[in-house]
Amino acid sequence: MPVERQAERLASSLRPRDKYFLAAMTCAVVLGIGATAFVYANRAPAPSNKGCVVVTVASSLGGTTLRNCGTAAREYCRLQGKLNGGIAAECRRQGFPVAPGS
Repeated sequence: MPVERQAERLASSLRPRDKYFLAAMTCAVVLGIGATAFVYANRAPAPSNKGCVVVTVASSLGGTTLRNCGTAAREYCRLQGKLNGGIAAECRRQGFPVAPGS
C-alpha cells in the first residue's frame, strides 16, 4: 500500500533548507579532497637508505624490517652480523665490517 501523499512529495522540488545542506556537504567534500591533495603533495620524501643496513628478519610475530644507519649500523653489524648470514651479507654489501665467526 503506498504511503499517503508519497507521489506528491516525490514530485515537489527540494526545500531551501535541503538545498543548503546539500551545498554544504558538497563544499565539505571538495575541501576535504583539496586538503588531502595538498598534504600528499607537500609531504617529506622517504628517507634514503644510503649508508644504512636494512634487513628483513624473522621475529615472534612473523617478520620485521630493521633499519640502522651510521654508527648504529656499524655496531649492529659488529654484534648481529656473526649471528645471521643475511645480516652479514647486507652489512658487507653496505661496507660495514662484520665480526669474525659469520
